[in-house]
Amino acid sequence: MMKSLTDIELVERLKVNDTKAFEELVERYKNMGFSLAYNMSGSVEDAQDISQEAFVIVHSQIHKFRGESSFKTWFYRIIVNLCRGHYRKNRFASFISINFFFHLVARLKKP
Repeated sequence: MMKSLTDIELVERLKVNDTKAFEELVERYKNMGFSLAYNMSGSVEDAQDISQEAFVIVHSQIHKFRGESSFKTWFYRIIVNLCRGHYRKNRFASFISINFFFHLVARLKKP
């Protein structure tokens, strides 16, 4: 049964496309991923999106995991980096929309 395998064993199995190993990693880390993303984003919807995207990255980039840290630490960093990227993207979008609003107001005030 998968539950008796260590994270490193699951990672090694995932590297050879073992879907059960991936399912087990998702089961082990989905709550941690969501909680961390929620604490950083403050939004349930964003946390769901970010944690789902993190697992997509795990699946597609597992070959980059070198084992120099624990899987948990690697996964944690993925979530943190996604949250930072989400924040930068949304902050920039807010900046653009505020500037656009002020630009429109200024144009409306011109005779």
